[in-house]
Amino acid sequence: MARDGPPPQPTALRILRGNPSKRPLPKNEAQPRNGIPPCPRHIQGEARKEWRRTSRELAACGLLTSVDRAALAAYCQAWARWVQAEDVLRKAGVLVKTPNGMLVQSPILAVANRAMDQMRAFLVEFGMTPAARTRIQVQAPKEEGDPLDQLRELDLRKN
Repeated sequence: MARDGPPPQPTALRILRGNPSKRPLPKNEAQPRNGIPPCPRHIQGEARKEWRRTSRELAACGLLTSVDRAALAAYCQAWARWVQAEDVLRKAGVLVKTPNGMLVQSPILAVANRAMDQMRAFLVEFGMTPAARTRIQVQAPKEEGDPLDQLRELDLRKN
């Protein structure tokens, strides 16, 4: 059964955005550990480089938890696929000649565009686009305690 309206926002993002809807925050939401999850072994090459770069930035903002591993891995794989497709397109071009001499769009262009669409979806989920960032106000998490608890305390003080 389909749900109406926009998809639900993670509580951490709602708190970082100042809970704009002013609806009550969930009290018994699962609270995974903050931090950088281990990089999956199958993530290699360009995807692993993107994992290292992105995971550090997201963790520094308090937006990465132990259960975000699969979503981050999928983003990094889409990134690597996009980079590889763009390299092929740079060398071969976006048009290819068919056996009968017609010029058509390279199938690699479809691969690059699909990878870009997948990346964009994950970028928004993690708050890594300019538009998504405008809705997030980040304070660096303190070293001790759970950063989400600290964010809840800040939200309670506002109300």
